[in-house]
Amino acid sequence: MAFLEKIHHSKDFGSVRDTLSLILTDNILNFWYPGVIDYKYGGYRLNCDVNGVWLQSSRKSLIEQSRTLWFFSRMAQTNDGDRKYLKAADHGYAFLKNFWDHENGGFYWELDVDTRNPTMAKKHICAQSFALYALSEYALSSKQPAVTELASKLFRLIDQHAHDPDNGGYNECFGEHWEELNPDEIPYLGLSPAFKTFNTHIHVLEAITAYYHLTKDPLAEERLRELLELFQTKMMDKNYGAYLNHFSKNWMPILVEANKRICYGHDMEYLWLSLETSRLLDFPLVRLVFSHKRTFSYTLKYGYDRKRGGIYDHGSIGKNANACAKVWWSQAEALIAGLEMYKLTGEKVYLDFFLNTLNWVVGYQVDWSAGEWHQRVYGKRRRQGAKAEAWKTPYHNGRAMINCLELLNATWN
Repeated sequence: MAFLEKIHHSKDFGSVRDTLSLILTDNILNFWYPGVIDYKYGGYRLNCDVNGVWLQSSRKSLIEQSRTLWFFSRMAQTNDGDRKYLKAADHGYAFLKNFWDHENGGFYWELDVDTRNPTMAKKHICAQSFALYALSEYALSSKQPAVTELASKLFRLIDQHAHDPDNGGYNECFGEHWEELNPDEIPYLGLSPAFKTFNTHIHVLEAITAYYHLTKDPLAEERLRELLELFQTKMMDKNYGAYLNHFSKNWMPILVEANKRICYGHDMEYLWLSLETSRLLDFPLVRLVFSHKRTFSYTLKYGYDRKRGGIYDHGSIGKNANACAKVWWSQAEALIAGLEMYKLTGEKVYLDFFLNTLNWVVGYQVDWSAGEWHQRVYGKRRRQGAKAEAWKTPYHNGRAMINCLELLNATWN
């Protein structure tokens, strides 16, 4: 597209800013607000079909509610933040408190929409982390001391029950009372309780980073430094520079088939999150530059559509992608990663990647008629997936637009 041409030489990012702003306001915000707000049962309704038609309310999960609360809390802090977005966050926080387990501490996984009783009461650190992420951002927006207190309480619970002092990182799966699950018991995310995963630890990283930004808690700083070291020394495949997903408690790779599959979106998400954390900690970025270049090069070689832009879903390690759908959240994380790497290095390859991915998003991922982004796009035309469901919220693409706009304004104003 013409508006994306010649930017590298002119450093004129005005048209890119306009495009990102248009996607955020006209496409994302207009879809989610006020449609996602559940005035009947409370919280947010995350149940919308592939055509953008809102359906009846369904059970509500901690992850979906937390992600949407995070988005409105974050949106309220932007230059375009309107009072209505903070009110939308207030609405989500009021409902989120229903997930709290008053007997055992922590949050339930899922609630029944009618009774607000738990339908899935076990604890998973992935879900707890999203709650911490949302609470920390909402505390920054609302400036309510009680919210900060709840975030601190949750952080201490996670650390008490899940942190592994012997091996580092976090154990992930627990029962309702925070008891360890039997090794053969299948937890909510379908992985063995004996595993630690790259995916969950990405979300632990983003949550504790937000919490540390809020509180400057010394224990949170300690855990963040530990996590950054684990990502670099334990989770990255040394041969390729990509990240494996399944590990034993002592961080030995689990050689299941799924661990031979690289998710390009998760690699991109980790790249920019680790840079955000490192800047907050005044951690030397030079330590990350070489490994991040290797990781990015892996995605460029095996998981990137050079013709149309955007990244594919996943592929076996060391081989070209064999799951070639363009998934909405992967494109969102790729946009932030590309722009962050360009800011870090000034190298044209990352700007080209960012612009080509944005070109794909504008032309094919965004649904300009019904609103929001298509969940999965195959080729250029075949689209699948609901516009809103338990995993499809405004968190990924909304965050990408906000972060990229702030990066552009701060760096190339």
